Amino acid sequence: MQRATVLLAAKAPKGNVPPNMAKWWKAYTPFHGQVTRQVSPFNLNQVSSLFHNAPSKLKHKVTDNIFDVAPALVASIAFYSYAEWKHADIAFHHRD
Repeated sequence: MQRATVLLAAKAPKGNVPPNMAKWWKAYTPFHGQVTRQVSPFNLNQVSSLFHNAPSKLKHKVTDNIFDVAPALVASIAFYSYAEWKHADIAFHHRD
């Protein structure tokens, strides 16, 4: 390992750069599938995109999830109305 370090250090640039910080490889090849670019946070505009088309997003969210939410909503309303009716019925029959 020491001999390899000496050989690599010999290829390091001379001057004010220490050998362990020098660029020893010949060329950089990017990995396949790895993101190598990014967008600056100042260019993203996160908040403005939330409210830009809010009505269409809301309509899309409601229409996509109506078949998942409607049965639970109907069952909850039916249970609540039955409980209110039963409470009123018990209160009516057991009044003083």
